[in-house]
Amino acid sequence: MIDEAVVIAGGLGTRICSVMGCVCKQIIRIHGIELFMYPIISLYRAGVTRFYIVGNPVNYHLLDNVLNKYSRLLGFEYFLDINPYVETYNGNTALIGLKNVKNPVFLSVSDHIYPPKLPYLMASENTDADVVIAGDEKPVLVDVGEATKIAVNKYSRVKRISKNLDNYDYIDAGLFIVNNPGKITRLFNIEKPVKLTEIFSHSELDVRVHGFKGIIWKDIDFFEDLEYVYDSQLGEIVRDTVNYVSKFVK
Repeated sequence: MIDEAVVIAGGLGTRICSVMGCVCKQIIRIHGIELFMYPIISLYRAGVTRFYIVGNPVNYHLLDNVLNKYSRLLGFEYFLDINPYVETYNGNTALIGLKNVKNPVFLSVSDHIYPPKLPYLMASENTDADVVIAGDEKPVLVDVGEATKIAVNKYSRVKRISKNLDNYDYIDAGLFIVNNPGKITRLFNIEKPVKLTEIFSHSELDVRVHGFKGIIWKDIDFFEDLEYVYDSQLGEIVRDTVNYVSKFVK
């Protein structure tokens, strides 16, 4: 059982905030629940009880206020850290979180909405690879042109991962299992800019894909993405999350 998760929330989300006028997209409320809480609640429902969230100097206190409320409501532990390095990427944010853990851990982006079924299935079918990536064979709601694509060999080992692949097997769903966090943090310098795709492409790491299809999920990058909450199957996941949380409100 995996009971810890690192959630990377270091981005400002300027594309959507330029329209909505928000400080950071993680705290955009969708049916009363902040965006970054959707993956956290799904992971919590899949058995995670301890979270390491890494933000930035701008959103740190905003995230802390929200996490304090939900941690008391649902009963999970959280530790909030900051990525202070200028001009770095999501890989650096992930490394800051991973340095806190030793055992297998979920790693999740903070702007994807997915159901608890996805982390539950990944954990139940986990391998001994250094990293396991949730890869969707046939995404329903995702703009493939904007998505990160994954090409694998016949053993599901990652050969290439990039947004610019013409030939690929899966779309990266933004959820990972890191079975060997210490190995990854030893391979990279936190202060040197590095992207997640560069980490998962390192020749010394065994990175595999957990392939799935038929599980609905969505990345929220643009204002238009919020329409899916009301007009698609994504709304079912949102309503289920809202109903789940409401059971704890007295």
